[in-house]
Amino acid sequence: MTTNTTRKQFVKIVQPVQPVQPMQPMQPMQQIAPHRWVAV
Repeated sequence: MTTNTTRKQFVKIVQPVQPVQPMQPMQPMQQIAPHRWVAV
C-alpha cells in the first residue's frame, strides 16, 4: 500500500503544478494556436 500512497500523492502534486507551469509559456501560444492547446 506504500506504493499506492506515494503514487496518489505524486499525482496530486503534479496536477496543480502541471496547469500552472505549462500555462505560462502556453498563454502566448494560445493566441497563435488555440486549437493546438486543446489537442495537447
